[in-house]
Amino acid sequence: MKNSRKSIPSGRLPGRERGVVLVFALIALLIMMVGAVALVRSFNTSLLNTGSLAFKKDLVHRNEAAMARVIALARQPAHLTNATTPTAIYPTLNYSPLILPQNNHQGIPDLLLMSDSDFDASPVAQLSNDIQISEDQITLRYVIDRQCDRDGPPSNDNCVTGTTPVPGGSADTPIRAENASSGGAGGLTVVPVYRLSIRATGPKGTLAFYQTTFTLQ
Repeated sequence: MKNSRKSIPSGRLPGRERGVVLVFALIALLIMMVGAVALVRSFNTSLLNTGSLAFKKDLVHRNEAAMARVIALARQPAHLTNATTPTAIYPTLNYSPLILPQNNHQGIPDLLLMSDSDFDASPVAQLSNDIQISEDQITLRYVIDRQCDRDGPPSNDNCVTGTTPVPGGSADTPIRAENASSGGAGGLTVVPVYRLSIRATGPKGTLAFYQTTFTLQ
């Protein structure tokens, strides 16, 4: 009686074993594809972060230049160093003689968080004062507010103040208390502190805020 079993040729696998190998190959391919996608996404995220850092650095430089420009304007005789301007609203320079309302923990004036139309409708500011950097699609919007809680001339009672030496004193002469209080030569004069707040709007609606304080003397 002849044996009916057939021998399997060497180098060939049964259909069932070939199917198992195919499944493992597909799983390995899927893992490699997932890894490749994750690598591409990580690469894109790195590029995005690098671009964001470069953009933020550029905004800082633009902001510093704008601050110097606005402070220089404020110190001109035609603006805040005018005898009457510091005690009144001055929309030509987006200026308020009182501390602007701020309903946030960051200390950003609410005026800078308003829409364009609401900002322009405010008695304090004008939309035309925006600093436009068209080539970089950057808009710098600013407001200046004197750090006082009441109208009128500044004093230690109603304003955040600094001091400046009264002209006429010698640089090596000690400032005496009576000179400082009377405002004599060599004494100190009380000057109000002003806050400059800037909102920088960049491409794709990116926002950044900057603040500094200064005096007019």
